[in-house]
Amino acid sequence: MRYSLVVAPALAVLAAFWGWISQSQVILLDGVSALIGMVLTALSLRVSRIADSGPRRASRSVRRH
Repeated sequence: MRYSLVVAPALAVLAAFWGWISQSQVILLDGVSALIGMVLTALSLRVSRIADSGPRRASRSVRRH
């Protein structure tokens, strides 16, 4: 999965660059949408890890009444 999260954004950047150079809006859109998808995937994985770690103890600065 980590390999995929490294290679896919690189290919998305390459696609966006290629679309920009060739002035093809379709290729540019595909590259940008792939980048957005990878950001959302990485964010989802991060949130999943946080949720899986369980609740944490409240810090001392937080008072409970």
